[in-house]
Amino acid sequence: MLKWCDRWQTENIWSFTPKTVAVEDFTAYSDEFMKNTVWTENCSSWYKGNSVTGRVSALWPGSTLHYMESLAVPRADDWDVVYHGNRFAWMGNGFSQIELDVTCDWAYYIKEHDDSPYLSKSKQRKIITNSGSKSGNEFKVV
Repeated sequence: MLKWCDRWQTENIWSFTPKTVAVEDFTAYSDEFMKNTVWTENCSSWYKGNSVTGRVSALWPGSTLHYMESLAVPRADDWDVVYHGNRFAWMGNGFSQIELDVTCDWAYYIKEHDDSPYLSKSKQRKIITNSGSKSGNEFKVV
């Protein structure tokens, strides 16, 4: 959400709203996921609207790690964005902020070695989670 707030503050955005079809699709996905979980058992709970048979509406359809990975990168295609004026006004006067800072290295992108971040989600996840740092025999995925 903070990535969206940053865009809102810097890209001349008037408003952003989740698309109705995205909300409907997420709700359908979540409902289908919850069918096979303990949360749908015959008990009254606040996350089922204080009902025994209510819809499970307050829980993420997956694990905490799944939640964090799912929301790490905003999906712009799930939002309706309305701009205040020209959507490209964020481009400013054609100069980079780096060019306005005399203490910056204007050729920062020329390196002796490539230290740019991996672009694939799989590679990023492996770096962030230190994938390969455990033997694999220590844990059993269920």
